[in-house]
Amino acid sequence: MKIKKPQFETTTLWDFPTQNYGDRPHGDNKYSGVTPAFVIWNLIQRYTKEGDLVVDPMCGSGTTIDVWCR
Repeated sequence: MKIKKPQFETTTLWDFPTQNYGDRPHGDNKYSGVTPAFVIWNLIQRYTKEGDLVVDPMCGSGTTIDVWCR
């Protein structure tokens, strides 16, 4: 299922209404260090271009992987 991408935040003050975007949760919400999916999505959009390798050495709750897969 294709999801509509959220609007890219162009400022350094990011306000996200929820942990997730799309129709399902990203990562493991039981993980105590979970980062909101919107933050990960904005970082990927801001600092990478198509074809770049994104590495998350800690992986944590898996939010980065979930966002990248979408």
